Amino acid sequence: MVMSKPSQHVFVTVPHPLLRLVSLGLVAFVFTLFSLVLSRVGTQLAPLWFPTSIMMVAFYRHAGRLWPGIAVACSLGSIGASLTLFPAASLNFSWTAINIIEAATGAILLRKLLPSYNPLQNLNDWFRLAIGSAVIPPLLGGLLFWLIAPEAVASKAFLIWVLSEAIGALTLVPLGLLFKPHYLLRHRDPHLLLETLLTLVITLALSWLAMRYIPWPFTCVIVLLMWSAVRLPRMEAFLIFLATVIVVSLMLANDPTLLTTPKTDVMVNMPWLPFLMILLPANMMTMVMYAFRTERKHITESESRFRNAMEYSAIGMALVGTEGQWLQVNKSLSHFLGYSQDELRTMTFQQLTWPEDLNNDLEQLNMLVRGDINSYSMEKRYYTRNGDVVWALLAVSLVRHKDNQPLYFIAQIEDINDLKQSEQENQRLMERITQANEALFQEKERLHITLDSIGEAVVCIDVAMNITFMNPIAEKMSGWRQEDALGAPCHY
Repeated sequence: MVMSKPSQHVFVTVPHPLLRLVSLGLVAFVFTLFSLVLSRVGTQLAPLWFPTSIMMVAFYRHAGRLWPGIAVACSLGSIGASLTLFPAASLNFSWTAINIIEAATGAILLRKLLPSYNPLQNLNDWFRLAIGSAVIPPLLGGLLFWLIAPEAVASKAFLIWVLSEAIGALTLVPLGLLFKPHYLLRHRDPHLLLETLLTLVITLALSWLAMRYIPWPFTCVIVLLMWSAVRLPRMEAFLIFLATVIVVSLMLANDPTLLTTPKTDVMVNMPWLPFLMILLPANMMTMVMYAFRTERKHITESESRFRNAMEYSAIGMALVGTEGQWLQVNKSLSHFLGYSQDELRTMTFQQLTWPEDLNNDLEQLNMLVRGDINSYSMEKRYYTRNGDVVWALLAVSLVRHKDNQPLYFIAQIEDINDLKQSEQENQRLMERITQANEALFQEKERLHITLDSIGEAVVCIDVAMNITFMNPIAEKMSGWRQEDALGAPCHY
């Protein structure tokens, strides 16, 4: 990460656009192939359809100018997968067009409904994601499909279309929205990697056993997925959800009777098993919510203490984003710079820094981000609202996410303008004293040269009548050298 003068971005370098399009085409090919395999086996469960969700996420994450290329790449991937399993005569390009319309609609809705920086922060965001990706686009696509489908199967086809698109969206869209390249670096932490792999293996194994041997298997699968969600961060949890959906759907595709087999042996031996299925999710959610409320209380208390300490600090304090923007400033800093707190939040520190001090500041910020140093301090100058230049002592530290990614800087800015002015005044005074001493010394040297050149004896004495100077004539007349006579009384 390198900070520039106007701004600084914390992004991993993205691949070439052509490489991204090829990658999207390959991903669409793989997931389309999986979806078509499910429908080819003939499962009673509505087939899952992932390509629309892949295209929707790609539209959401990329600028509009790339949408045509994304649509072509994903469509070619889907068509290639279809040709792998079915003859070319069975292709229906109108379905591909409907998928593109669905994906574009979903991407536009998601951009309108979700925050751009962290799209899934709470349950309300998830509801908006569900509406924008798994409700409105599938209904729109199902309606378009219903208009072109044969009348005899239109109603059934509408339901299958909507259900398959909705399941695919809820499975893939959260993953696509949350994924960032630096997430892969988190698994360099062996603890997180081991916990994720163990949770994945246990969830898939127990889901397989539940589907094979337990009545109402999806109830058990729900409990397992809730357990995974409690143990892991969002990204890893959604990844396990995807893996579970893939495994369970393959099991149902290969053996549709898993849903119809009553498994009477289990019910005879454990007639009260349904109560366990009722209590497990309820108990788990109770403890999760208790832990959540306790943690939220502690966070609120900690935030309140920090806010009070910051707001009422005698020196300026600020939280500064990784791009240089002022995220939060206290009254002392606002008064020091002459801007209101709201005005500062629309600006960056680069805009207010004296140009000669900016490069040094940015270099040390980059060292801080790279981990070369833990903090730094420096004297620097700022512009005030009135255009004046003021001095401050800046101390900066960095707050990181648990995956070691930079979150924001904590800056302490102490007003030393009066001190610097005093130092400058003292420096000017010392310069004048030095110049006066130099002038006095030079004048003394000139006087000695003049006295040495006089043809008569000259003796200089101080107020105590002690000799301080004798010229060569006086030395000859008295018989004393100046070195011997210095400090001697004149009457000696």
